[in-house]
Amino acid sequence: MSASSFDILFLDLNMPVKDGYETLKDLQSFSQIPAVIVVSGDIQPKAIERLLI
Repeated sequence: MSASSFDILFLDLNMPVKDGYETLKDLQSFSQIPAVIVVSGDIQPKAIERLLI
């Protein structure tokens, strides 16, 4: 991720290099965490559970 600040992030869970779960974990180190909207075809209950933890 870059050092630029941003207010909102549209995030897919299935990405080729770093998946959405890893990206969400990395966002926790930001001083200001943007609002995140997950846009994904992965609607399995287990995926939703992982996002809410």
